[in-house]
Amino acid sequence: MRYLDFSENSRKSVVPVRIKEARVSRGYSLNDLAEKLDVSKQLISKYETGLIKIPVENLVKVSELLNFPIEFFYKPKNIVAENSSEGIICLLYTSDAADEGLGV
Repeated sequence: MRYLDFSENSRKSVVPVRIKEARVSRGYSLNDLAEKLDVSKQLISKYETGLIKIPVENLVKVSELLNFPIEFFYKPKNIVAENSSEGIICLLYTSDAADEGLGV
């Protein structure tokens, strides 16, 4: 299995936070998601806090189950909007970890 890098040497991953956001937004409890993935709710909790690296295969299952594109889990929330003469420009910042996870 391939794993995402959550080491202290890499930038803090947004994946754990995004897993929780996706789960909560779809109305799933820890237990609900754990049952669907056939894992313990404690393991889901550890994925969401970044204590355990989520296998890529499980992240794909979470993505499909919760109906979120896989890219959602790699993109941080901070979107900056600027006014310009041509309208509003939105800049989305991604991390190197996201590029590595997508094989870029």
